[in-house]
Amino acid sequence: MVIGVVAGEQLYEQIKKLNFRGEYDIRWIKPQEPAVICRTLESDQEYTDVLIDAGSLKTANADEAVSLVDRLLRTTQLHIMVLADGYLPESRLIRDLVSVGVTQKDIFLQTGVKLQMRISNLLHTVPPVEKAAQVPTETPEQKEEVPAEERPVSAAVVPPSQVDAAAGKSMQIRKPARPATRAVTIAVAGGGPRIGTTTQAMQLLLYLTAQNFRCAYVDMQQTDQMRQYLTVYEHCEQLGPHEYTIQGCHFLATGKLLMQARMEYDYLICDYGNYAEIADTVSFWEKDIKVLVAGIKPWESDQLSRVFDDDDGSLHYIFSFVARADETDVRNQMGDSAANTQFAPYAPDFFSYCGDDEFYAQIVSCQKTEPQQKKKGFTFHLFRRRK
Repeated sequence: MVIGVVAGEQLYEQIKKLNFRGEYDIRWIKPQEPAVICRTLESDQEYTDVLIDAGSLKTANADEAVSLVDRLLRTTQLHIMVLADGYLPESRLIRDLVSVGVTQKDIFLQTGVKLQMRISNLLHTVPPVEKAAQVPTETPEQKEEVPAEERPVSAAVVPPSQVDAAAGKSMQIRKPARPATRAVTIAVAGGGPRIGTTTQAMQLLLYLTAQNFRCAYVDMQQTDQMRQYLTVYEHCEQLGPHEYTIQGCHFLATGKLLMQARMEYDYLICDYGNYAEIADTVSFWEKDIKVLVAGIKPWESDQLSRVFDDDDGSLHYIFSFVARADETDVRNQMGDSAANTQFAPYAPDFFSYCGDDEFYAQIVSCQKTEPQQKKKGFTFHLFRRRK
């Protein structure tokens, strides 16, 4: 168990006193912008429980605190507790926290005995960690020892009042447009077996879910490999013979449900598995966004030659296991596809989002689809022979 405390230094010290023997791992996460806190918790999967002081966040808008909690509940498996000091039980903030999935017993209206008892009960539900396995936490005395050149650049260096609207928009991560009439389809295939194809499909699913889109994973191989996790995780629901949810993610076990699902979801992530084993490659290439996962260097893979022959310039390449020192050489070897070549962030768990919005925003760059208008009368189509 690793408990993260997103709060001021005084509250952190109070929580830390509960660990008077030093047997448990309680870490201090300094209050920052919600986006920075979200990135920290999504990228570090050691955390199991998090206490968030809504009043300590560097935002004057309580809605952003709710949005932070909502996203973490959808992209991680964290147990989240919220301190809403000074709020009434019937206030809008409390109602919003309950609506996104925070239980009443994990919402505290003041610092006191009730909060300390809740943390103490959590600490005594698991055995203490070994001393050697403990990760040293940053204390107030240690924060001055970090060299100035190694300190992360804070967003508060430039006051918001000095940033104009145009500059502010240029720094934002562009969210994909919500489709108007039908789901945007994303085809994901691998340049070989067991190189992270399903992992990247799940990361795309979690990224779009974090952006508040309704998404589903479609098993185009019809192996129904994700069904094995129904007995592993607690939050699962069987919706139909070939449809179920795991940790809030929707899964379709067969591509035969694709046509119906296009009217019910915003995005559909279609997992084709190994590209060399796709029986009908036309189905792959007709999708709106095409992704090829390559786990090794391109000059070491014989299976990628067929993909290069079929690529019409629209394919995105994601390399999963390339060392940072080799990224430049790999991109140069990709030739005309260098601009569409990316290197995946570390993502060891199917159901935990890595938090790298910038990376997946580059891939999911669809334009908003316009509603299809039916025309009266006959329509004649001129088919031209492809040269």
